[in-house]
Amino acid sequence: MGNIKIFIVIVLTHEVFPSGKAVIRNFIGGLFVENKIAMIGIIIEETNRAEKVNGILHEYGEYIIGRMGMPYSKRNISIISVIFDAPNDIISSVSGKLGMLPDVYTKVMYYKSK
Repeated sequence: MGNIKIFIVIVLTHEVFPSGKAVIRNFIGGLFVENKIAMIGIIIEETNRAEKVNGILHEYGEYIIGRMGMPYSKRNISIISVIFDAPNDIISSVSGKLGMLPDVYTKVMYYKSK
């Protein structure tokens, strides 16, 4: 018996429609999945959780457009906003993983294109 090799191909496409709207899609598992723009707001109550938060964000770094974070010492919390350009299931996965951490709260906001 020979070795079986499996290849997974991810193809990004960029389409511009006559209306001028540009759409980026990922080809995953035989389907084209449209990317969404979303911002995840994160509040961390215990600063020792920041390392785990950063680890999760690092896993999805290829989808992150930008990120801003700052400690708010007056209330002893840290606030982070992260902007993604990713398929919906990726955004949900990140938010879900972050939301399962104790003392970490998240909220997702999606850009609704015209």
